[in-house]
Amino acid sequence: TALEINSSHSSTNVDYVRIAAKAGASFVISSDAHSPGDVGNLERGLTLAKRAKLSPDQIINAKDSGGGEKGLLAKTRKRRAKSEAKT
Repeated sequence: TALEINSSHSSTNVDYVRIAAKAGASFVISSDAHSPGDVGNLERGLTLAKRAKLSPDQIINAKDSGGGEKGLLAKTRKRRAKSEAKT
């Protein structure tokens, strides 16, 4: 079972994520973008996952194809750096 941690909505909270994790769920963090500027904006989802104390092994899209922890985290850092460079 996998649960989406949606970065665009506040309906998923830390308690909900912790209960699902305790039940053995895996997670996917998504931006659920409704405009091009929000594609890849995973900040809220990553913050929620950290507050719920999820490990990268519990987050399906937190790994690169080789099983490392680079995928989601690296993309988010790149997006943040690009956004900060524009301001």
